[in-house]
Amino acid sequence: MDYYIYIRSWQWRQTRLVAMAAAGNRCEKCGADYWLGNRLEVHHLHYRTLGNEQPGDIIVLCGPCHKKEHKIGSNGKIEKSKAHEVHNT
Repeated sequence: MDYYIYIRSWQWRQTRLVAMAAAGNRCEKCGADYWLGNRLEVHHLHYRTLGNEQPGDIIVLCGPCHKKEHKIGSNGKIEKSKAHEVHNT
């Protein structure tokens, strides 16, 4: 499954909304609240179940926590992390 096509799909939007509701519309790392103006993003812990994510496959994060998870530097570039490699299973 192509990640970039999937991430724009209706199916991902629904998965994202369900995950955010299950997290109480809060960042699961720091508790930042969506209703207080914090942007929330849903992060894949791995890509083995892309398109068929279960609750343990994704986590809701605020923007700053999501950047930390991806180790995005001040230059805006993502450092590779073994946890985020795409697995072909």
